[in-house]
Amino acid sequence: CRRWECYVQNCNARQLLADVLLRLEMFLGSSWNHLKTSMYSKQNYSAYYHLLNIYLGLDSPLIGETEITNQIRLAVQKWLSSIESELYKTLTSVMTAGQKIRHISGLNTSPPRWHIEIASLVNEKSANVMVIGNGRLSRLIIDLLHNRGHKVINFSRHIEDQPSDYKIYHTDAINEFLDKADVLIVCSELTPLAKASIKNYAQKSKISVIDIEGYENIFANTAANYIGLKDMHPTALTAEQVKNIAQARLNAIEQTLIWHSSRKVIEPPAGIIKIGARKSLLSKAQVSEIKHFLRVLAAD
Repeated sequence: CRRWECYVQNCNARQLLADVLLRLEMFLGSSWNHLKTSMYSKQNYSAYYHLLNIYLGLDSPLIGETEITNQIRLAVQKWLSSIESELYKTLTSVMTAGQKIRHISGLNTSPPRWHIEIASLVNEKSANVMVIGNGRLSRLIIDLLHNRGHKVINFSRHIEDQPSDYKIYHTDAINEFLDKADVLIVCSELTPLAKASIKNYAQKSKISVIDIEGYENIFANTAANYIGLKDMHPTALTAEQVKNIAQARLNAIEQTLIWHSSRKVIEPPAGIIKIGARKSLLSKAQVSEIKHFLRVLAAD
């Protein structure tokens, strides 16, 4: 969802984070003060809970979406070569638990799909649509638009692997096609040349720009018909969907506590602690830890 996240498993997470932020400040220079407000960090079970919510699609503008699950799976396959690493075990735990929670909570019942939401924004009949990007999401959008009778031209910075059913043009060539387009869908990074071409053309035309890549600072004030990610309003949730989302959040908290507890050495009970109507053999340290855990997750 237009953000970068870096997951690191380290015995001294606090010091590692301080080192990373220091290096970023040195690299960014004067831009640091502006950008640091957009950064966040989470540790231990807060990081686990955060990633689990992302995997479940609960931290997405399109709640319950499933595209993110494939992105996380591919990231694990690409970057974690050792199944013995602690980070591999942690991320595998998230994916396994996430699949189970999606099933038992009902999130997997007709989940929303980004390509359907985006394609539904093309209101014209038999429109000429240009799609920038040729990743999985872009291809799903293209296939759906074709099936609905629209004419689609695809652009990408990577044109080495051409599909069999349509041609991909390099993004720099977009200026040659703009005057024939009714709708432009931006799903991938623009080259400087393409950015300038689109900006100039949008100022003097009625082309609709659907932007999920985050160029609102460039196109929001120049394109007459601009729709950014924050302007997309999915169909209102049904009562059943609201119930499923609430159940998934509860299951995520439960799973996070299970994961966290499995990694801690349990101290001998200090005595019988009464919680509500139940009496449980918990140490004072455990009770304190659970209280802190619940305060961290209070927003959910």
